[in-house]
Amino acid sequence: MKQKSDFPLRPVRQISAEDAKRLSAYGVAYYDKSGRIISYTKFLNGKEYWASKYYYNPQGYLEKEEFLSPEKEIIYLYYDSSGNLLKEIKEGAP
Repeated sequence: MKQKSDFPLRPVRQISAEDAKRLSAYGVAYYDKSGRIISYTKFLNGKEYWASKYYYNPQGYLEKEEFLSPEKEIIYLYYDSSGNLLKEIKEGAP
């Protein structure tokens, strides 16, 4: 089970697009005006591997994550205000 400290994902460091092209694996993150991550896409060998979108409640806590797995399965993860996973709903493949 995902733990509070694990999510949302926190990229370690920023790299340039040029540096990313030289790597076999890298991620692209987007943030909202408050500095919270709202999406992250993992690339492997230049192709999208998996992606997550993050949704926050009005108090700023992570409320939901929409995860697109490498198998193209969509997984919705719902969290309480302490960051604990409440439920998981899977849709699509496999």
